[in-house]
Amino acid sequence: MQLDKQTTAVQQLKESLRDLEMKVEQARRKKNLLIARQKRAEAQKRIHDTIAGMKEGSAFEAFERMSQKVDEIEAQAEAAEELAAEREDKDLEKKFRELTASSVDEELEKLKAELQGGKPADPVEAELQELKSEVEKG
Repeated sequence: MQLDKQTTAVQQLKESLRDLEMKVEQARRKKNLLIARQKRAEAQKRIHDTIAGMKEGSAFEAFERMSQKVDEIEAQAEAAEELAAEREDKDLEKKFRELTASSVDEELEKLKAELQGGKPADPVEAELQELKSEVEKG
């Protein structure tokens, strides 16, 4: 008798435990389902907000801004290139002036030497002049 009561009580407790475990499992599934629905709803809201935030021309405006930015960068690169070219031109002009000035100075010295001594300062010129005078004598 007492054993039967105890056995019945144990059976009832086991059934109650199974029922409770099923309810816990159902609650867990329901929680996961609610979390998934919440995430889906949030994603839909973000998509809707993004679409609503887009004006009809906003994509084209973004492309226009990108195009302007590229134009600006290209203009900066072109300006830098022009500045570099100007520096090179100035360097070339300076070298040309130096070369011209030195060759003019050399010519002036040759002429002075010819006027003072009668002989050119340049050995090639001197030899050429000697050959001319030999031909004239000869």
